[in-house]
Amino acid sequence: MDGRPAGELGESAPLTFDYLVKRLHAHSRRKLAIGGFSEAAVLVPVIQRGKHLCLGYTLRPDDMPTHPGQISFPGGRHDPGDKDLTATALREINEELGVAVKDIEVIGKIDDVPTPVGFVITPVVGWLRNPAMFSIDEREVAEYFEVDVKELSNPGNFKHRGQRQIAGVSYPVPEFHVDGRLIWGATARITRNLLEVTDLV
Repeated sequence: MDGRPAGELGESAPLTFDYLVKRLHAHSRRKLAIGGFSEAAVLVPVIQRGKHLCLGYTLRPDDMPTHPGQISFPGGRHDPGDKDLTATALREINEELGVAVKDIEVIGKIDDVPTPVGFVITPVVGWLRNPAMFSIDEREVAEYFEVDVKELSNPGNFKHRGQRQIAGVSYPVPEFHVDGRLIWGATARITRNLLEVTDLV
């Protein structure tokens, strides 16, 4: 697919397309089924910008009924019409950012993430063709932005805020502080898990 980097991102982070595929396929991801929790999925966009690899995020509008003003990955609740959770993630990124399915190569999934409001999120990692075409739905997305993976893996940009109980299980509470932005909650947990799976932290 167009836009795959041919070389290494850096000496300590050989994050190429092939490397991502290898690590995600080798990962035995945690699948969750919690009574009373609804299924949801997000698309974790990976995109190459020059020699840098980035993750794509959205900022939700302040007037959204749920999670206003928060940073997230494109995603939402599993719809009965969706073939599976990968289809949910692809539908949601198309609705929110206008990115066509043909411009995304799904390369794997990482650990399911439960939320305090009763969802189990399945993160689907997708490689975006560069240049992918974007058409942002301003009703759902106030801003789309990208963060260099090197910044996310920098220990100076990471904070651990203890543990939180969800459905009787304790989960870590990570935060990322990058370029004046706060990435927290389920989005931070998904980001951290991807970094761990790819041996970047």
